Amino acid sequence: QPSMAVGVDLDVPFRNAKEVAVEAFDKSYLTALLDWSGGNVSQAARRAGMDRIHLHRLIQRYGLTTKSRISM
Repeated sequence: QPSMAVGVDLDVPFRNAKEVAVEAFDKSYLTALLDWSGGNVSQAARRAGMDRIHLHRLIQRYGLTTKSRISM
């Protein structure tokens, strides 16, 4: 029976498709986390349950900014 998965392009190799999906999730999660913390990386890291240094590296990897965040 055909798959009913939405947004899956079977012409893209699994590894590439997964990389794109994980990157999109990471960016979305980190953006929401930084918005929540008002850009405070230490507070965001505690909320996410991760080391502050690791969070900072992810922020750099994805080119996100910690400045001018509105706390929610």
